[in-house]
Amino acid sequence: MNCLLKANILLYFDKNLNQDTTFYTTTTQQIHVLRKSGNFIDALTIALEGYQLEPTTQYQGLAWVYFDLWKNALEKKDWTMILEIKESLFALPFHQDSMLQTQVYWLVVKTVAQAIKHQQPLYFGQKILADLLYLPNTNDLRLSLAFLTIAAKVRVDWQAYLAFNLWANISSIVEPTELERLAIPIAKAMLDEQEEPEFRYIFYTFFDWIESVSIKYPELVYVRYYLVQLLIQTNDLEQAQVLVKDLVKAKKNDFWVWQLMATCYKDKAEINHSALCKALALGGKEQMLVGLRQEFAEKLITQENWKAAKYEIEKIVGVRTKEGWKIPAKIQEWMKKPEYKNTIGLATNYQAYTHQAEELLWENAPSMLIVITKIDVPTQMAYYMTEKEGSGKIYLLKIPVPSIEIGKTYKAYLRKHPTKDYNQVVKLTDTDEKATWCKQITGAIRINAAGIGFVDNAYVSTNLVATNKLRTDMLTIGFAVKCYDHKKNQEGWKVISINKMELNTE
Repeated sequence: MNCLLKANILLYFDKNLNQDTTFYTTTTQQIHVLRKSGNFIDALTIALEGYQLEPTTQYQGLAWVYFDLWKNALEKKDWTMILEIKESLFALPFHQDSMLQTQVYWLVVKTVAQAIKHQQPLYFGQKILADLLYLPNTNDLRLSLAFLTIAAKVRVDWQAYLAFNLWANISSIVEPTELERLAIPIAKAMLDEQEEPEFRYIFYTFFDWIESVSIKYPELVYVRYYLVQLLIQTNDLEQAQVLVKDLVKAKKNDFWVWQLMATCYKDKAEINHSALCKALALGGKEQMLVGLRQEFAEKLITQENWKAAKYEIEKIVGVRTKEGWKIPAKIQEWMKKPEYKNTIGLATNYQAYTHQAEELLWENAPSMLIVITKIDVPTQMAYYMTEKEGSGKIYLLKIPVPSIEIGKTYKAYLRKHPTKDYNQVVKLTDTDEKATWCKQITGAIRINAAGIGFVDNAYVSTNLVATNKLRTDMLTIGFAVKCYDHKKNQEGWKVISINKMELNTE
């Protein structure tokens, strides 16, 4: 123990070196009782003597005294003393005692957290953590997570941090939520780092790990979010574009995923614009949209669309003023320009531009031809039929659709329902293809004595005739599908839905 540390410790405690300790049977018991009574100076004196005589067996007593002195210094917020005690404690093989090791590690976490709270410089936390990163693991998951989180906050030396990641054996942690808690603070810190040459190797080593976590646990959407952010930082936009689609599909009703998509497509102006519009169309609390609106305003200004830009800027300024936030210098510069002053703000019709970004999500999805058989305007439901899959319905408000018409053929893009055993239509597009297996029929119905009807060459069952109260020569409209007529041994048409045709009496 250095003389300066011992002299400093004496300032905290009454000097009481003459207490009679002959009744204690062992040095360890002496140190324990003295520590518990708060007599740290006598405990320290005896522990030092024992350690000097038998360093390999008596280090625990001295380490526990340092531990108590550290706690006391932390209560007094004496950061200089803590660093001095840390040097002495870490010079001992305290990690050989699992209980002592765990207690020291938690004290380290608490100390760094308190230092951050009391606005100590980051280098204080870095000094406290630096040596510990290379010491053995406690196999305590909660402690490992707490340690890694606090280490990220003070931006520890990344080479040492990487060593701790390996030290903590993070790949063996099986709980996905714990992996997410572990990955996110590290990713946040990574994104704040400068792209210096010595940083690159560590960056990519971490990147490989977080990518493996994302692949193993695709439900960890926020891990994927940071993976995409890391790809953007390395300017690997092509891979970012691949990954962001699944992320948007998972969180498609949240504006921030569309904003992230816009960043991934910053090199493709039309898609970038569309994704920003989709984000703004979804909306959210205005306090959360200021960054998005500023990004969109900047894009509009590059297009010299000052009317739309002014609307966004006015929204930003309104929120920032209300919340007492500073107006960014860039926005102040925009507001000084004559183009801004001499125009009236006009909101963008965001929804008119969202289709390009939306279509990207399903460009590789399976598709099939469908024919729209009915549209229920009040409920915004469309009913369709397919050649082999039968019939189904689509909630029009939930998917991007063209102007939809009964009897028209569309290409429908599908995805499997997340919980039920059927496919959902996620997108409709116009198509030049025609459904040869289905047709719309119109004309007067002929009904024979058996109650069977015919519209041109399409067969109408007795059930449909009776249900729709049809009579011979009534004008009808409906849909028929191709079928096989076993009696005639040829293909024919069977009506599947039919209604009386409403006549225009005007």
